[in-house]
Amino acid sequence: MTKASIQRRKVGQLNIAFRNVGKGAPLIMFHGAEGDHQIYDRLQDELGDGVRSISFDQRDCGLTEYADPQPYTLKDVAHDAVRLMDSLGLASAHVMGNSIGGNLAQLMAFHWPDRVDRLILGLTWPADESLQELNPDGIAKRAEYAAMGAAGERLMVEHMASPEYVAAHPGIIDELRSLRTEVTPEARQRRWTAFTSPYAVDPARIRHKTLLIGGGADRMVPAAITQRLAARMPDARFEVLQGAGHLGARQMPRELAALIGNFLNE
Repeated sequence: MTKASIQRRKVGQLNIAFRNVGKGAPLIMFHGAEGDHQIYDRLQDELGDGVRSISFDQRDCGLTEYADPQPYTLKDVAHDAVRLMDSLGLASAHVMGNSIGGNLAQLMAFHWPDRVDRLILGLTWPADESLQELNPDGIAKRAEYAAMGAAGERLMVEHMASPEYVAAHPGIIDELRSLRTEVTPEARQRRWTAFTSPYAVDPARIRHKTLLIGGGADRMVPAAITQRLAARMPDARFEVLQGAGHLGARQMPRELAALIGNFLNE
């Protein structure tokens, strides 16, 4: 992994932890629901110097500190990225988000359109639709494996990556375990409340040039759901990362970096 120490910026009540790699056009990266910036480490390294990739820990995640925490919405989390950009002197940036991070990227593009150059939305769904309704079986399986605790760990990783990938790369189980950063029950509850609060944004009103990437083996957000989002956006292109599950950034960082690099250099 590229030697890039974690930096911090004070933004209101937050002390945001982020990893900055490269020297090119800035790319702000939203992680998913239960992870943190580490999900993007390999992808950032593959993007290299051609992009200034900035992955950050959202509030109540990873190493970001939240003084005097209060309830918040996902729009507030999207605004945190804008405020981080302000602290770094960035007038605008490309913005990427995977999974719920893709919803956050949609929120940012909708509410702060002038701060966003191009959008990259991976393994995600329309921000005005419910994943529970779009893929009830995938959500139910995830909940079932989570309830099993340690006994369901391999099943969970197979669900999030794919059984084929885990069979070929059994070390992914230990790898993902090592990436976990524990948070308090209170932090987890605040974040869950933000996820489940209404935050509808009509993708048809997002005018940015957008690359949408579906995972060919994604069981949480099947590629057809991401393609459904692409069809609703006025300037969008859809690609499938064959063989990738919901952990595409960890599974296939080189292939994903190539898609992103080609898109940003068009």
